[in-house]
Amino acid sequence: YLATRNVLLRPQFGLSQAPRALDRMDATLHRHAALLRERADARHIVEGHGDLRPEHVCMLLPPVVIDALEFNAAFRQVDPLDDVALLGMECEAAGAAWIGPRLIDRIATALDADAARPLVPSYTAYRALLRARLAAAHLLEPEPRRPQHWLAQARRYVALAGRTLADC
Repeated sequence: YLATRNVLLRPQFGLSQAPRALDRMDATLHRHAALLRERADARHIVEGHGDLRPEHVCMLLPPVVIDALEFNAAFRQVDPLDDVALLGMECEAAGAAWIGPRLIDRIATALDADAARPLVPSYTAYRALLRARLAAAHLLEPEPRRPQHWLAQARRYVALAGRTLADC
């Protein structure tokens, strides 16, 4: 998370919404620290996908998830609600905001994780800030391709994190 903060606060990116979103993220993590610790202690962490986006779901019956983060097992160690929150966030970014809440409802019920639902906005915002950092990091390359694309994407994800945390 420190790397995300360091990249998003670089003045050359002009991500004016980043400081507030990061501060809200800090406050939300602090507020939910006990619940996060409880989830980890109760071993609600699984080897999940780690980067679950719409293009990783093949809509068969039942759906098939492909392209897990094979290169780093540590990145796949997640709360299942985190994996689903990322998928919902990416669906929202693609214009299908209705998908995330439905997925969370079904997964939380299936996993008996209703008590953990307050973590979903935290997971969503964390992933949005991470995606913003990854987009902005392209601009740190010596000769970035499509710099305006990456900057616009970073701004969209920072704004999405801010909206997600506004009600937390």
